[in-house]
Amino acid sequence: MTTSTNHSARGKQPSADSVDRIDCRLYEPPRHAGYESVRSFSPEDIRKRNRRSALRLLYPRRLLSRADIAKLSGISKSSASDIVSALLEDGLIREECVKQKHGPGKPAVAFQLAADARQIIIVDLSNEHKLVGALTNLVGDIQQRIELHVEQITTDDVLALVGRLRDTADAPLLGIGLSSPGIVDGQGTVHAAPNLGWHNVPLGDMVEDLYGIPTRVDNNANVAALGEWQFVDLTSNLAYIRLARGVGAGTIVNGCIVEGSRFAAGEIGHVVVDEQGTMCRCGKRGCLETLTSVERLRARIEADPSQRERIITQAGASLGRVLSLMIAMNDIDDVVIDGDHEIIDDLFLQSAQFSINEHINEELFGRISVRYPRLGNRSSIFGECMATVGDHLR
Repeated sequence: MTTSTNHSARGKQPSADSVDRIDCRLYEPPRHAGYESVRSFSPEDIRKRNRRSALRLLYPRRLLSRADIAKLSGISKSSASDIVSALLEDGLIREECVKQKHGPGKPAVAFQLAADARQIIIVDLSNEHKLVGALTNLVGDIQQRIELHVEQITTDDVLALVGRLRDTADAPLLGIGLSSPGIVDGQGTVHAAPNLGWHNVPLGDMVEDLYGIPTRVDNNANVAALGEWQFVDLTSNLAYIRLARGVGAGTIVNGCIVEGSRFAAGEIGHVVVDEQGTMCRCGKRGCLETLTSVERLRARIEADPSQRERIITQAGASLGRVLSLMIAMNDIDDVVIDGDHEIIDDLFLQSAQFSINEHINEELFGRISVRYPRLGNRSSIFGECMATVGDHLR
């Protein structure tokens, strides 16, 4: 087992692994009609809600005065002043500058989120042989990154990496976010992650019980989609496709992650594309995974390097046909494909894009954008950070 560590000092210029100056808003899942009316609110509930509203307005790096916060949140000026005082005392905001004011009267003092006031532990389990852990601030800047190389990820590995990151934190911890492949429910249980050999693993409870820190667990493709969506375009409907040993997808539609009633939305790897195709590990023939997973493609290319172009082109076309249905069902306009660039290269993306545009009605959907992730290998980390922060400011 080997590890590698990358440090970035707080308050200094972020490293190449950091995500800096990203203008985004926090992800907020939809609430059903009548959500607010099913319960009454105590004065303490109202104070907490107003406090979260103020923090959301300031997130991620917005400058606002007390009067701005009162006006934008719809609360009284005295309540806004009390909230600002409490947030200053907690160190969550700071006086950043004086806003210029025209006319008589004192200039208004502006406030900004203190991004380094809290830290978040993120662990990405996307690669079954490598755990990636990060310590971030409130806006996703990576302050420390640790990679743990193992034969096969176990829950003990996850617990140990969380502990290492906790021990290096130099600010109070807001929470822990874990991104796992497979089917993950809303309670933090990984119901099925074949690549990890996991079934019904209560990962969130295991971490939270050991460390006493609020913990959430998400599907890795879902949070990667969230990261790309918040970083690039908050108005698009986006599909994020992760190709590794398996094939998974995360989808953002109308600003919401599509999870499904069984938390299995995006599990497209075992959709049968070729009934006469290769046997899949799931027991069926010709699943999308057998045609497009990086592991399968690499093996086929190594067996006959002269056929590389044909293999990559056919794989991209197969993925494009499946994605054309997702696009038509969800009105997707931004497709992100992520995978090892030795295999998932420009030829693969071009083939996928050509196939998509061949199989959809361009008059309805136009020509669909197909691209690499702008955040590179940070998509899951950044998305998980945003989801974790959102838990506390929603």
